Amino acid sequence: MPHPDNQLACCRLPRKVRHLHGATAEYGMIRGAAATSPRGRGGSDMQDFRNSDEHRQELDRLLDEIRTLAPVGHHIALHVRALQPSWLEVTYPRTWTDLYAARSYAIVDPTVAWAMVNDGACRWSDVDLPDVGGVMESARDHGLTFGAVAAAGMGVSRSMCGFARGDRELTDAELGRLARIVARLHKLFEETLPKLTDKQIEILRLIEKGYRQEQAAEMLGIGLQACKLRLIYARRALGARNTTEAVAKARAAGLLT
Repeated sequence: MPHPDNQLACCRLPRKVRHLHGATAEYGMIRGAAATSPRGRGGSDMQDFRNSDEHRQELDRLLDEIRTLAPVGHHIALHVRALQPSWLEVTYPRTWTDLYAARSYAIVDPTVAWAMVNDGACRWSDVDLPDVGGVMESARDHGLTFGAVAAAGMGVSRSMCGFARGDRELTDAELGRLARIVARLHKLFEETLPKLTDKQIEILRLIEKGYRQEQAAEMLGIGLQACKLRLIYARRALGARNTTEAVAKARAAGLLT
């Protein structure tokens, strides 16, 4: 797992990254670690904006339950778009995440392949896909002896998670619970997203493409002041200090796709 100065450049907000046990990494997935922004801090905030106490409390409850079900560690990547998670938490052992990133295991990890096309949860031992890179055996060598993969969401935005134990296989009931937790986390994240109107989004898309406000207004057939007003309301909704930050936040939240 590379250090922060070796990581890919990215938009810092609103992406929320939590790396526990001092871990930071480039984006690996279900068994490895992922990071596309600098070291995150602890805590339970799901987003840096539009975040209620009720959402935070529910998130904390779900994460506490996950830690009980997966005592060796977990990897939670919510709303992954183009290999970029909008929210991420990794608690796998540092030695494993280092190796996972160094060997680019994400490319050949059978659990990643499973999570890309399936919803629900599956034990690692039940993933019926070739392990050409020896990811499973290597994981066992690092204490990730048993575990499960879980995924939710359709289309361009999926949530994909991994959970590890060292003592035994997860029961059917535990698998079902993990599937429901991941589905709820996927939905919970959506509930924290800022609410923009279609007109605000179309202006942000034009600004993202490099058009000036005057050009965007002309292309949309509106006055410059109307264009500026929509951007002001968009910035307020996103909690952005300026238009550049608003575009970055909207892009990271998947609102401009």
